[in-house]
Amino acid sequence: MASTTLPDCHWELCHRFMARYQHLFREGQVATLAHFFANTQLAISGHAHQTGQLLLELVRDQAEVKLEVENVENGVGEEAELESVPTEVTIKQEASEDGECAARKELEEPAGVVVELSKSTQIATENAEITSMEVSSNSNDPPMIKPPQMEPTRHDSDAEIIAKLTFFKPSQYIRSLENLYRNLVIFDTDFDKTINELNRLGSGTLFIAGHELQAGQCRGMVCLRETVLADACGITVQQAKGKAKEEFLRNMKAFCYQIVSKNPTLPPIQIARLWDPATNIEYYKSIMQKSTEEKTQRELIFSEEFTENEQDILKRIACGLNLETSCVRRAHGRPQLKVRARAAPALAIVEQIVVHNDPKLNEQYDA
Repeated sequence: MASTTLPDCHWELCHRFMARYQHLFREGQVATLAHFFANTQLAISGHAHQTGQLLLELVRDQAEVKLEVENVENGVGEEAELESVPTEVTIKQEASEDGECAARKELEEPAGVVVELSKSTQIATENAEITSMEVSSNSNDPPMIKPPQMEPTRHDSDAEIIAKLTFFKPSQYIRSLENLYRNLVIFDTDFDKTINELNRLGSGTLFIAGHELQAGQCRGMVCLRETVLADACGITVQQAKGKAKEEFLRNMKAFCYQIVSKNPTLPPIQIARLWDPATNIEYYKSIMQKSTEEKTQRELIFSEEFTENEQDILKRIACGLNLETSCVRRAHGRPQLKVRARAAPALAIVEQIVVHNDPKLNEQYDA
C-alpha cells in the first residue's frame, strides 16, 4: 500500500497548537492532541480523504483489530454461533431416533407443570375470595373507601433542563480543554459559584490544591484531574490558592461565557420558631412562597430552635415548592436549615439570554 505523507500545513497546525498549550499538558499529551487537532482541521477544510487514509493505515497496522473487522464483515462469527444452535429439524430428528416414547415424555412433562400451576393458582384465588367474604361478613363497619392519592407537583430537574438546551448543550464528560470551555460559565467572577455551577452538570470536577515549596514559598493550583489549569505562588498556602483562583478566572474569561448578577446579594432572612411546623404547614409555606416571589429572592435560614424532625417537615415543604435546601453548620450549636430559590443552571441562563432574549432573566443578569 502506498504511504500517505503528512502535508506541510498539518505540521504547521501542530506547531501552533503545541506552542499555545505546552504549559497545560505533558509533552506526549500535547503532541497527541496537536495531531488530533490538525487532522480535525484538515478534515473540515476539505482534506477529509487524505485524513481518512491516514486513519485507515493506523487501524490496519493492528493485526487483531483488522482480523476482527474482517470477521464481522464476512459474517464468520455469526455463522459459527448459528451452527452451534440446534434447529427445530435437528431436534425432531434426534427425537425420532430416540423413540416416540421419549419424545412424548418430554412433551408431557411441561404440560403437567402447567396443569399443576393452574390448579394451585385457582385454589389460591378461591381461598382469597373466601377470606374476603369472611372478613366482610364478620365486620359490622361500613366498607373503607381509600381516598385518591394526590400526585406531588413535579418540577424539571437540572438534567432535564440541560437536556432541553439546543445551542449551549454541555459535553457529557470533560476530556479536553474544549469540553471545559463549553461547560464552564463564569458566574459573578466568583470561583466558588463558578465551580458549583460546573458541578451541577456532573461532567467533571475541578479542585484546588496547595502545598509548601522550598525557600519558604507555597504553591496553589487549580486542577482538572492530573491537568493543572492555573497555578500561582504565595507566602502562605491560602494566599497561593487565592492567586491561583484569580489566575484561573482570568484565563477562562478569554474562552467561556460570563453572567453577572444585576441585583446585589442581600443577607439571608432569619426565621424564628413561632409555631410547630407539623401543625402550621401553611404558615411556613407562605413564608417560603413570599421569599421566592420577591425580586431579590433572599435566602431563608431557620433558627436552631427547630428540631431535626421539624427540619425534615420544612424540607418537604420546600421540595414541594421546588426550592433548594442545605444545612448551615457552625462550630457550636445545632445545624440550621437554609432554603433558597432553585435557579436554572448557568448554561440555561446563558441560552435564554443570548438566544431567546428572555426579558425576566435580562433584568437579573448581564451575559
